[in-house]
Amino acid sequence: MKIHFINALVAVGLLATLSSCSKEEQTDPKPVKTMAHPLDPGNYGYYQVVTDENYYYNDSVSTFARPTENYLKMKPLRIDKYKNGSLLDSVCNPDLALYFESKALKTHPKSTLWAAKPFVEDEHPALLTLNSTNPILKIKMSKMVKGFGFELNSFYNELGISKSIGINVSLWNTKLNKMVEHSGGTRYLRSLGGPFGTIPYGEPGGARVDGLNGKEEFDEVRIRFEYNPPQGTPVGPFEVFVTGFRYVLAE
Repeated sequence: MKIHFINALVAVGLLATLSSCSKEEQTDPKPVKTMAHPLDPGNYGYYQVVTDENYYYNDSVSTFARPTENYLKMKPLRIDKYKNGSLLDSVCNPDLALYFESKALKTHPKSTLWAAKPFVEDEHPALLTLNSTNPILKIKMSKMVKGFGFELNSFYNELGISKSIGINVSLWNTKLNKMVEHSGGTRYLRSLGGPFGTIPYGEPGGARVDGLNGKEEFDEVRIRFEYNPPQGTPVGPFEVFVTGFRYVLAE
């Protein structure tokens, strides 16, 4: 009698244990909450290192809108001895050459403000002027890079158009026909944004930096004029002033 009673107790305990295990296995695990980067409490995917320098920590990409300390660590590509009207700049840069689709005009307007510091590296640099009837101007590179930046400005103004006109700068791997992640930003001409008293981009003295340093390889810069809202295509000719090239070769 006692043996049967004990066996019954064991059976009940075993069933309870199996039932408990079964319930634990069937319980849905609680979702794991992904924590934002400590410097990015809003979980936007990037944080500001300093003014006009953002770091996308998931992709290890830095973007620049002014010549910050990290931006200036990229190697300069000088145009001091650039031959006026040439299609290629490789005179002072044996490890990288730039190819311009149209012959660039080199000038050095020392009495004219390019832009005030800290928005540019040099307030009175030598400039290259690029012209095209195509709203997309391209700068090709002789080698793959993973970092590139330059200063640019344009006085383009289409009369009779009420839309905002912007310049979009994107970086491309032409072998893969792929745009680099986090490039492709647009800055609008004559925008009133910025600190009080700042000369707007698109006005004389309003040049700005556009740069990126990351892991993806690329070999082309595309400078595209566009409307906001993006309906139709701006009418040429188009003219862009560029200088202050910096780069990091791909490994």
